[in-house]
Amino acid sequence: MQQLIWGPTYEEMLHPERIAPQVRERALTAREAAPLDPVNLYNITWR
Repeated sequence: MQQLIWGPTYEEMLHPERIAPQVRERALTAREAAPLDPVNLYNITWR
């Protein structure tokens, strides 16, 4: 069985301030520490 990869909604990409603070913190930490972690999808925005 494949593991599902979750990411931000279109609304969260348009308005990143709506992302839960704990998820945002984890994404910022993973940016440098674990570049292949799917939580990095939260670092992509339309802004």
